[in-house]
Amino acid sequence: MSEVVLSLDEGTSGATAIAVGLDGEIQGKGYEEITQRYPRPGWVEHDPNEIWSAVQASARRALE
Repeated sequence: MSEVVLSLDEGTSGATAIAVGLDGEIQGKGYEEITQRYPRPGWVEHDPNEIWSAVQASARRALE
């Protein structure tokens, strides 16, 4: 793959990565869902280790 800008977005339900070439064209995309836990009404919890793993996995997919 040529030079790219890797954009990462960590949302509520998953991690998204998009690799954009210097010409502005999308070269690759990746998405990895994360688990959401609802311990009480109105609360949501995420595991930070799972978030980090999801970011890494989505970035790898985008760069394949």
